[in-house]
Amino acid sequence: HAMCFGIKNAPLVFHKLMKPVMQYIRTSLQIRCLSYSDDLVFINNSKEDLQQQIPKILEILTDLRWKISREKSILTPQQEIEFLGWKVDLKNNQLSMTRERRAETLCLLGKWRRIIEKNQIVRIKWVASLIGKLNFLRTQFRRGVEVGTAECGSASKLQERSIGGGKQFSTTTQLTQRFKNQKRS
Repeated sequence: HAMCFGIKNAPLVFHKLMKPVMQYIRTSLQIRCLSYSDDLVFINNSKEDLQQQIPKILEILTDLRWKISREKSILTPQQEIEFLGWKVDLKNNQLSMTRERRAETLCLLGKWRRIIEKNQIVRIKWVASLIGKLNFLRTQFRRGVEVGTAECGSASKLQERSIGGGKQFSTTTQLTQRFKNQKRS
């Protein structure tokens, strides 16, 4: 059971193979689909319709020789699920971090704070890893901006209160300098 293209390319190849499968399920069953690797979510406005579509989805996947782990799968319609480290609440239209992911992120940020306080040299791949993990949080920041805008009364007031007055910075040096200037005033 070796992969002729190597294990390094497996996620990309799997994604490319899954794309037409998900498109077929989406169009033939008129259902919303999300997939990441072998994690799949199917969304429908009607619980009853989704309940009828589940056996059809399973049939399509088993015809393609997928082995469905019934223990790991949620085969009854739910309005709250965990998907890729997110808690998805369709009933209240909310997306939030799972408790485990939040604890891991806070631990990681604490570690980075200590590294910065000690002025330790870090590897670029560590910074890249941190950026990737913080990128995961961008939906949470967007929500924070909405809350901040509501509290300040307008987006312009929020920008005035933010570091840099809402300006874009091309380098971290510019951002650091602006931050230092803000602290002085």
